[in-house]
Amino acid sequence: SREELAAALARSSLDRERPALVTWIGVSMYLPAAIAFATLARIRASVPAGSELIFDYPIPLDQLDPESLAIARIKNAGLARTAEPRITTYDPPDLARALADRGFALIGDVGPADLDARYCTGRRDGLRGNPENRIAHARAV
Repeated sequence: SREELAAALARSSLDRERPALVTWIGVSMYLPAAIAFATLARIRASVPAGSELIFDYPIPLDQLDPESLAIARIKNAGLARTAEPRITTYDPPDLARALADRGFALIGDVGPADLDARYCTGRRDGLRGNPENRIAHARAV
């Protein structure tokens, strides 16, 4: 919200003629939905068809089971105390429609159980994925 994406990309090595992989991790939850959706549209306007986008997003707390809700509330309270409050959540079907409206096709949406199975199985420290976060994978069409 401080600088136009096109201006920042103009200073980068991005070749707007070749498909790109855009990662937008750890951002969507800190932006008002209108700004997040406008950013998605700007990303799409900056890359050709076939480019891919990976980003994480939190689901609404009312979609969590009681145990996950308790964990999310503790974590979110801690984030708010450090001046990084999460301000926006996204309902997965609504987000898929918002992506489509902005020129992206959702090709994957992975939740905490799948992320834990992929990346946390066998860990001895008990680390698990954030119960409210999902990772979306979209392709510019």
